[in-house]
Amino acid sequence: LVATNTEEHPETLADVSAAVRQAFDAPIDFPSLREMVLPDDTVAIAIEPALACAKQLVAGTIRALMEAAVPPELISIVRAADDRAISDNKLLSDLDDGVADRIQVFRHDAKDRESLSFLGASKDDHAIYVNRVLCDASVVIPITSQRSLNEVDCLGVHNSWFPVFADAETQDRFAKTLSALSARKNEKRRAECEEAAWMLGVQMLVQVIPAGNDAALHVLA
Repeated sequence: LVATNTEEHPETLADVSAAVRQAFDAPIDFPSLREMVLPDDTVAIAIEPALACAKQLVAGTIRALMEAAVPPELISIVRAADDRAISDNKLLSDLDDGVADRIQVFRHDAKDRESLSFLGASKDDHAIYVNRVLCDASVVIPITSQRSLNEVDCLGVHNSWFPVFADAETQDRFAKTLSALSARKNEKRRAECEEAAWMLGVQMLVQVIPAGNDAALHVLA
């Protein structure tokens, strides 16, 4: 079964940024973003590569954080090194004047140990290294696409940021085809994604249901 995401859906969201803020006000099984963050929290937003509606999702997330009294200076964005779907400047282009200049954008380098932090060891004794900006943040909010758990290489909601923002050795291990075709190894990899999220303290994430042509059907928190 092959899914295509090239045709526009008739029921797309007119305002993705507003939909993000609404999702943060009423997350699934969790308090609102306003109740989750403090004004002096440092926040790192991890962006899945080639994300649909990326600039609108980022703008909505940053506006929601600012409404929760988090200043832009304490907000950082972490992107994959090879994510060229949209430039850093364009990613922040939907923000109000002066806000974009106060937010830092970092590119993840999986081979640079100086930019990684050791979170701990998995149950299978794999060392878990993750981007240092994410590890140092008080709050980490991944923004990802929602995928079907029936997809061969889908390992749960955290697989869109881990091992994307892990070290090169972990990325290579997850990329092995034989592992993806083994139900047992897939379950172990899914468990490692959950472990990484627990160690990093990820409590909330944003997921978009894409509609083709860089549009969205729905946004969930």
